[in-house]
Amino acid sequence: MHWNRRARPVLVGLAIVVSSASVAASASKSGAATATKQAGSSSITLVGEPFGPFVRNYNPFSTSNAAYGEGTTSMVYEPLMQYNILRAGQIYPWLATSWAWSNGGKTLTLQIRKGVQWSDGKPFSAADVAFTFQLLKKYPALNVTGVDFASVSAPSPSTAVLTFSKAAYAQLFVVSQVLIVPQHLWSSVANPVTYADPDPVGTGPYLLQSYSAQQYTLAKNPNYWQKGLPKIDTVQVVDYVSNTSADLALEQGKLDWASLYIPHYQQLFVAKDPAHYHVWLPPTGNFFLCANTGRAPFDSVTVRQALSKAIDRDTVARDGEGGFYSSATSPTGLVLPNWAKYLDSKFASLKTSYDKAGVKTLLLKAGFKVGSNGMFVQPNGKPFKVAVEAPTPYTDFMTDTQLIVNEMRAAGIDASVKGVSLSAWTNDYTVGTYDVTFCGQWTTSGPYDLFASLLDSKRSAPVGKSAVGDFERWMDKATDASLAAYAGTNDAAVQLKAMHDIEATMVKDVPVIPLFYANAFGEYTTTHAVGWPTASNPYETPSASVPWDEVVVLHLRPAP
Repeated sequence: MHWNRRARPVLVGLAIVVSSASVAASASKSGAATATKQAGSSSITLVGEPFGPFVRNYNPFSTSNAAYGEGTTSMVYEPLMQYNILRAGQIYPWLATSWAWSNGGKTLTLQIRKGVQWSDGKPFSAADVAFTFQLLKKYPALNVTGVDFASVSAPSPSTAVLTFSKAAYAQLFVVSQVLIVPQHLWSSVANPVTYADPDPVGTGPYLLQSYSAQQYTLAKNPNYWQKGLPKIDTVQVVDYVSNTSADLALEQGKLDWASLYIPHYQQLFVAKDPAHYHVWLPPTGNFFLCANTGRAPFDSVTVRQALSKAIDRDTVARDGEGGFYSSATSPTGLVLPNWAKYLDSKFASLKTSYDKAGVKTLLLKAGFKVGSNGMFVQPNGKPFKVAVEAPTPYTDFMTDTQLIVNEMRAAGIDASVKGVSLSAWTNDYTVGTYDVTFCGQWTTSGPYDLFASLLDSKRSAPVGKSAVGDFERWMDKATDASLAAYAGTNDAAVQLKAMHDIEATMVKDVPVIPLFYANAFGEYTTTHAVGWPTASNPYETPSASVPWDEVVVLHLRPAP
């Protein structure tokens, strides 16, 4: 899971454009341009995550289909701008060439790129942008990035205007995450929420060439607006059902690009061919454990505090994540030292801690009692049981979960592991049918967007209904007010005060439990392609993640 939420000043003129002649497209009966792989053409094989058997669904508003899980949605559908999430403030103009705020942050005017075509040859314009945002308004389930706007219009083919009911400076990032769809096709879709979009037509660098349960192939779009790109002709995406099988394929040189957890990666992967096999793990944010505050007893702050104290983060990070992550040290939820300038000084020395004795003291004081089996019983006499849910294909999460459960049980909490399929896990945290689960927040851009995606009740929903954020169902007016205060101004002092208030809520009420400081997973080989992001050239995250991996694939070129 990864959400990136951040609005920063605009840097114009950074789109990747190379001059070259484009190839004329032919149209298939589905309306999408047809591309075929030619002899001698270049190709890479990608695995974003071990998704399991693929179902043909390319709906760009879905975060649970294979295209999103494997990171390829944005290779077909594109956003208005692209953020470099490794460098706060670096924004690449994309389908929008520039943008400007007015009316006290309530109006966002976007200049839309001219000369862009959909892959079926039809012209792209601001009308498509307006139509896409109108879909989000009409069908809130499509609004997976959580854009909170009042209206949208397209006063000219090259201008789109978003209006907001209040200052929305902090929403530029979530606006940038919306993938634009063609009005001439989607206007006839009966239900965009359930639409499988089997033959997608986008403005992106690739077309869906073939699809099966075991593999799908993307081929270069000959009508792509960035002339001469992409330089890699095809992208093959292969089905793996677990980290174990995908890791083995990576170690055997069968994959060119992956975002996998691989234990002992230096020994098992890099050392096998140091000249060509590489791993880069840049820090990108924080991971949390979410207790479902929408169901008892996890609506109790005492229970959440006890769960936090029952976790030995150092052990879980070392033994469960193999050093890919490090333990989150601050109960404020800030990624430190990255965001130290936002940290309230009164919390500077406060640290997360593993404290079995503290767990027992907390629960006994709150009226819990120790049962005959040594496990706590709730004050109302009901058993205090905690199912910690994780997706079975993520072998590291499953190991983490077992370690966490063992630690909770050692503290007297009757915890158990609940392993489910990836799709079931996604569904459970989306609709709130879980006790405790992982909720990852990936961002390098700053804490507002992190906390907005974690705690903004407008992104949540009652248990049983789909949420687009705030999956732990934290419904708190004070938190919402602090987020609104931050987003409604460009005054740094007001923003800092709002951030300190949110940190205080995190420390006192533990709406979510800080777990790890997270890194992006980027494994790649230079056997078939070069041009990957590196520590010396951090133009984008190396993770195969929507939408940023489009930036990466456009930098790639065939290996010499």
